[in-house]
Order: sequence, then structure tokens, then C-alpha cells
Amino acid sequence: RRGACRRVRRRARGCPPGPGGGRRGGHGARRSGARPGGGGGFLCIREKFDTSSPMGKAMMYIASVFAQLERETIAQRVRDNMRLLARTGRWLGGVPPTGFRAERAAEVIMYGRARTACRLVPEPSEWRAAGEIFRLFLARQGLTGLPAALADAGVVNRQGKPFSPAGLREILQNPVYCAADGDAWAWFAERGADLCFGRSDCDPRRGLLAYQKRDYSGGRSPRNPVEKWIVALGRHPALVPGRTWIAA
Repeated sequence: RRGACRRVRRRARGCPPGPGGGRRGGHGARRSGARPGGGGGFLCIREKFDTSSPMGKAMMYIASVFAQLERETIAQRVRDNMRLLARTGRWLGGVPPTGFRAERAAEVIMYGRARTACRLVPEPSEWRAAGEIFRLFLARQGLTGLPAALADAGVVNRQGKPFSPAGLREILQNPVYCAADGDAWAWFAERGADLCFGRSDCDPRRGLLAYQKRDYSGGRSPRNPVEKWIVALGRHPALVPGRTWIAA
């Protein structure tokens, strides 16, 4: 008898209140059992959804579509807001690159509220280490043997361990160390990057900030081509001239 009871299919399924029982349209269909061959139904007391009828099933899918539209609209607004903030040259969060620390600074009071923003400030010990990385790389013209050479010179990462080749490559390719001079501006412009400042605004004393360098839509976060980058004037000092960064 117990085995026979297990073989009996459920005729209805409940879920928390909301459009389709999930944010994504497919989630709502899977949870409701309203997909073809699902062998079950969905009965919602509050919204009067009943997928045992054709009209109820149609209403279920319509609600799921609108829930998916709401989710994608919110995500797009968040991305647009991040792009807008990126154009101001602020540090938008995350682990600061080698040679810097994040510092909060007061902003102009707007609409009766004081706003704050983060900027990058050089960390003296790491700043010298980052400069040594560029110097030794250009002298050796490659990453071969560079971690060992840096370790011999007493240059290690934040954990006190030798730099890995991947970590060194990330530092050398990061525009945060590059001066916002004419050479850097021309290099990014030729590659189709979204430059947030004109050539007349170049300031070799200031560094650059690049956003959208990686594609986080998937699981592996591959590096985006330069044409998808958003490059803005940073509020931090530059470490190397544009020509040196390009050569690295």
C-alpha cells in the first residue's frame, strides 16, 4: 500500500504569493506544474489562478512574463546607474588594486542630503612595489622569471607571498596605473573604448579608471575586449606614463 501511495501523482501544487511563484518565467512554470506533460496543476487561492483550465494556464504564463520583464528592467537600471557613476571617476567598490586603498570623501550636499564617494589613495609600501613591477617587467621584456626577481628584491603581495604570473599580468594590464595623457587617450580611442573625457581634458598627473573590464553574466567572468570598456578620469595620481603602460 505504501508503494502504491507513492505512485499517486499530486493534482495540485501551492506556492508563495506572487506572479508565477518565481521571478523567471521558467521558474513559475516549473513550480506550478503547468508545463506540458507536468502531470500536475496549480491552484492559487489569492490570485484565482487555476492551471487545470486553458484560461488559467494562459494567465499563469502572462504573469510569469511580466515578472521576468520586471526583473530584467531592474537589472538594466542598476547597470545604467553603475555606468553613470563610473563616468564620475569614483571607485565603485571591490578590492582596491595593488598600491592603493579606498578612502571615503564627502561630496556636495544635494537635495538636503550629504553624499559620500570613494576614491583611491596610494598606499606607500604597495605603491613602491607596483612601480618596481613595471620597472623590472620592462627591463626583462616578459614575465619569465619576473616573480623570482621580485621576490629577490623583497617585493611580495599583500599576503606576504611572491606574486603569481597571473597576478602580475593583471597589474600590468590595469589602466588604474596609467596616466591620463595624450598617448593613453589615443590608444583607447583607436580601440573603440567608451572614453568619458575628451583629449583636451587629459591630465598626466591623474590616473585612469576602467569599468566593465570583465563579463560577469556567466560563471567564469572572462575579460572583455577593450572596445567594451568604460574609461574615465580617476581621482588618484598616476604611476606610469601612458607610453610606459602601453609598452607593458
